Amino acid sequence: MKPNKKLFIIFLICVLVILISSCAQQMNQDQIPMANMGYLDLLSWDFEENDIIKLQGHWKFYWEQLIESDDFPQDSTSSMQYIQVPATWNNYTVEDISLTGDGFATYKLRIATKHRNESLGLEIPKISTAYRLWVNNELLAASGNLGMTSDSSIPKFQPSMVFFDSKSGDLELIIQVSNFHHQHGGILKNFRLGLADQMKLRENWHLAFDVFVFGSLFVVGIYHLIFYFYRRKEKSNLFFGSFCIMIGIRTLFIGTMFVFQLFPHLNWEMALKIEYLTFYLGTPLFILYLKSILFQEISMKAIHLSIASSLIFSLLVLFNPVKIYAQYNIIYQFFAFLIIFYLIYALVLAYLRKREGAVAIGLAVIFFVGTVINDILYESSLIYFSKSFVTTSLSSVGFLVFVFSQSIILSRKFTHAFSRIEEMTANLQQLNESLEDKVLERTIALESSNRKLEEAYQDLSEMEQSRTNLLTNISHDLRSPMASVLGYINAILDGIVEQPEQQIRYLHRIKERIHGLNHLTQELFDLTQLESRKLKLKTQVMSIELLMQKVHEKYNLDIQRAGICFHLISPDMNSSFPHPLSVEVDVDRMDRAFSNIIYNAIKHIPEGGTITMSYYLNNRDIPSEVIIKIADNGSGIPAEDLPYVFDRFFTGSKSRSSSGGSGLGLSITKEIVEYHNGRIWATSKPGEETAFYLSLPLFNYHHA
Repeated sequence: MKPNKKLFIIFLICVLVILISSCAQQMNQDQIPMANMGYLDLLSWDFEENDIIKLQGHWKFYWEQLIESDDFPQDSTSSMQYIQVPATWNNYTVEDISLTGDGFATYKLRIATKHRNESLGLEIPKISTAYRLWVNNELLAASGNLGMTSDSSIPKFQPSMVFFDSKSGDLELIIQVSNFHHQHGGILKNFRLGLADQMKLRENWHLAFDVFVFGSLFVVGIYHLIFYFYRRKEKSNLFFGSFCIMIGIRTLFIGTMFVFQLFPHLNWEMALKIEYLTFYLGTPLFILYLKSILFQEISMKAIHLSIASSLIFSLLVLFNPVKIYAQYNIIYQFFAFLIIFYLIYALVLAYLRKREGAVAIGLAVIFFVGTVINDILYESSLIYFSKSFVTTSLSSVGFLVFVFSQSIILSRKFTHAFSRIEEMTANLQQLNESLEDKVLERTIALESSNRKLEEAYQDLSEMEQSRTNLLTNISHDLRSPMASVLGYINAILDGIVEQPEQQIRYLHRIKERIHGLNHLTQELFDLTQLESRKLKLKTQVMSIELLMQKVHEKYNLDIQRAGICFHLISPDMNSSFPHPLSVEVDVDRMDRAFSNIIYNAIKHIPEGGTITMSYYLNNRDIPSEVIIKIADNGSGIPAEDLPYVFDRFFTGSKSRSSSGGSGLGLSITKEIVEYHNGRIWATSKPGEETAFYLSLPLFNYHHA
């Protein structure tokens, strides 16, 4: 069976599974109890047997009233309405007045359950944009500052979970909501009620999935960006990697909004801007990626149009409050639909022209855009109460499938390229053997062509080996923290860690590991920028004495706290020169070089040890460079490790770079010094003295 037919069959099976699931969902939806006139009867609903339930239907609604449990009017309907939940209150009619998104109100729902004296959990969805929640007259949750005016309210919406005792089984939910900052007001998504264990499991699974999606997209994105920096002709890696990182960041701001667990005090307006910007900026990156693969089917006019519209809407987001730019989001969503239809047309065209990989790319794109369409409808509140749609956010799942499929396609593309090169080389070798009797000129021309191809093949082989070595080193440093993150997540999911305090500690540990991964990737990026000389130095002329004093003042306190003495030896060498002896350096970059050496030394010096920093000229009469020496009396570096201490990822068992770092610090230091046209080397006598020498050229005032 051909690969294209296999892919089509797999895609057809996925579509059938989704349709069957939708039908099953519709059948089950008809049997789920619904709230009616502010009352939800769950006496026949068993959470253990029927699972979690959505609290959807008609709730009591008190417009422009913030009422608590004891203040509700008795048997009075003059100020009470019924409203569909979930739904925005926009365009809802109260006393013949159509409501806008601004205002405040109180929601109320009574629930009768057969579960008595059991621990229940309530999932609180996105509520626009501030609220307080009472269950049985007990305040359990609040978000933002509730207010009756724009000045007195502070917006914030973040999904959360509360737990409480069911007691008699009768529950009374009271929710006060205010909104003066968003286009839509009210309860925008479904509340969910279930047993505490069920709700904890649901929360942990969703949290773990969001972390997994973010980590996967981020790692895949970094991988393709690194690949692009080593082979810049492949623009597809740049666009695909950037798109992965863009969508990876977006996953933190939707769904469980995991970013608020990492940064609880993150500004609401800022978070919403990032959510919108990742959508607007991700669209042209997606089209550019497809253009790099199907370059003949996608027009440059479509590219320019997508970039222009993305920039316009991004500027609208950056320079306006959410109430202004949110109302124009529907225009960009409509534009996104047009782009989707155009891309489907381009994919069909590529299939008809029998482009390589058109079927695989087309199926992956269709699956992905299907989940994006679902999310647009879901986030636009068009499928709140649908029985035929999966009413949840699916773009993360769709994009995860799309990323993995595209990674496979790109890998196959490079594999086929190498195979073609090998086949061409073999064919040319056979051709050379058959052309031995031809004229010398033709033979020389063919041999020259053959040599060029062999050189090209050798270059590609060396690039592949370099990529393999780099990925091996990266995977070595990523394996341990990723294993730790997986272990912590499994501990939470398996119920080993049940206490909320312990779960928070585990989440903080996951956060620390992710920060470590971010640090490693930043180190790799900085090293790549330095090696390729793409980083622009911001140099300034500074006297040697002042530079050394700044270094001594900056690190003296940290070194003393470690119980180590820090000495600066400043020789008198400026008196015989007309100008102060100076160097032209990027102070921040050189500070990083000194920091790597000094903190590396601190790790290997026992308490009571000494770090000495001195400097001298290479030639007293006609000096051309200053040599800075940083010496310590620590454990030292073995002689067999000295030649390799500046190599990337070198972590010899006894080397000073093996103390838990990434193995990139001294490599970065070496690149910084050499970027300043300097040199760096090290000497060591274990147990006596270890010294690092940095030579920098003196600034020539006559040529300035």
